[in-house]
Amino acid sequence: MIILKKLKTMKKWSLKKCKKEFWSIFSVYIRLRDKGVCFSCGTKIPDFYHRSGNRLHGWKAGQAGHFITAKSCGLALYFHEQNVHCQCHQCNVNLSGNWVEYEKKIIEVYGQDVCDMLKQLKWTGNVVYKAHNYIDMMIEYSAKANELEENYADLSI
Repeated sequence: MIILKKLKTMKKWSLKKCKKEFWSIFSVYIRLRDKGVCFSCGTKIPDFYHRSGNRLHGWKAGQAGHFITAKSCGLALYFHEQNVHCQCHQCNVNLSGNWVEYEKKIIEVYGQDVCDMLKQLKWTGNVVYKAHNYIDMMIEYSAKANELEENYADLSI
């Protein structure tokens, strides 16, 4: 379960720390939302055993991968729910995002208009977040992720 640090402490964080902490929460939310299934290739990421011997759900081994790559997308797409999906290590790392299959799936799920909009946002989308924006988003997405995590056993996979 995701537990937010005390709000008082969070308000002292640097912008860089706020972004990093929000990414970790957003990534968990995305992987839970997609139920541990790779968006690009459709592979269900299998449950695994941690070195401590505890069995962990496969979504924890998944990665939150970007359609428009994180290196070039800017903040307008970095945290955009239609631009970020669960991906297996093979697709996200070994195949550099498996971009061709990712694009096909974006079009299948959201339509060509959304695909074109995401590509356009790469060049025109400009968002500036302040620390308080990240804190607000941390609170919002922590609640969303906590709800999904609590119901994970009930999700049809």
